[in-house]
Amino acid sequence: MRHTRRFGSVFLFAVAAASTISGADTITLAPAADNTLFRDRNFPEHHYSNGAGEGLFCGRTSVHAEIQHRGLIRFDLGAIPCGATVTGVELTLTVSTEPPFGAVVPMDLHRLLAAWGEGASVSFGGRGVPSQPGDANWFERVSPGILWTTPGGDFVTPPSGTTTVPLGAATATWSTTPQMLSDVQGWLATPSTNHGWILVGGEQSPGSVRQFFSRDVGNPALRPRLRVDFTPPTPLAVQGQPSDQTSCPNLGAPVSVQAMGASGFQWQWRANAMADWTPVMEGTNSDLSGVAFVAAGSSAATVTITPEVPSREWLLRCLVSSSCETVASEQALFTSRSTSDPVCASVTCDPDVNQDGNADQGDIDYLINVVAGGENPSGIDPDFNRDGNADQGDVDSLINVVAGGNCP
Repeated sequence: MRHTRRFGSVFLFAVAAASTISGADTITLAPAADNTLFRDRNFPEHHYSNGAGEGLFCGRTSVHAEIQHRGLIRFDLGAIPCGATVTGVELTLTVSTEPPFGAVVPMDLHRLLAAWGEGASVSFGGRGVPSQPGDANWFERVSPGILWTTPGGDFVTPPSGTTTVPLGAATATWSTTPQMLSDVQGWLATPSTNHGWILVGGEQSPGSVRQFFSRDVGNPALRPRLRVDFTPPTPLAVQGQPSDQTSCPNLGAPVSVQAMGASGFQWQWRANAMADWTPVMEGTNSDLSGVAFVAAGSSAATVTITPEVPSREWLLRCLVSSSCETVASEQALFTSRSTSDPVCASVTCDPDVNQDGNADQGDIDYLINVVAGGENPSGIDPDFNRDGNADQGDVDSLINVVAGGNCP
């Protein structure tokens, strides 16, 4: 093979070099690991690698036409903020060695499905050397003994990206494709699935091999690099804190929080500042003394609290979450008034839900029908007891009022 060192336009980059362009960010990453799998058709029992060598190979040799090569490469995405949206991906490899003549064929990137290793093996040519502990080879993803499900690597068959590397090219570049975007976005969301890509191509074409500089080459400018363009996530922040609230027994009152960048809400409560926080359950919430309150919307930005007992206080707060983090709001005091409070004494309701001028069995039947999903020609709110739900509890409250009881 003819050794052609092609340095091109040299530029330096760190493990993660970032810049900002028009509100979007760009970061350039160096590999976290790379290796080459070698398959020698004359010696199929060989377990050969190049985990610490300066070369990353793909294709089939011309001098030793019986040897196939597949390159493994993985990048650590930890420098990209969680929740970012990936908008561009570009992988660039610098050509180290090429044959004096040979085939120009597509070289494909495939997303790997299993973790693999990088050991201390060093090959100074395209034949490889015996795997060292921790190396990946054609049969083992980690040597010794941890096998690929399929020899040659476990990967998604459709390629994520494709390029050709003409003779004389200084670099090979795999530019943004929908699948490359999907790969990187998926790895960012679930780092445990980030096994990188395998480089496959030209295995039936002698002279198709290309040797690229690996991450172990001394000059950082020649190492593989992955450029990722992304839009930073909306920062998670509580913009509107819940405020203190009062209500009468059996009368619901809302408590709200406003947040930016939130995808989930979970309200919590406690009886006093010394108690532990407890998740607010949808429906009945109880303490040591029995039923305390009924909640509706416990996993929404607004929760409606209907106290079941008078003259009580509770503290409420909301855990606001995104896909990456959770923050707690400030706490608010919820007070259940005394039944003798003049405000509670003035609470009224209208049991004539069918609006026929009488409060009787007809109103009860009407509400039963509406709660069950029937027509509502009078347009009443079926949540008669104002607990945030239209259910049997509203029917029971109406029965009580029709019989002469107090409004809920």
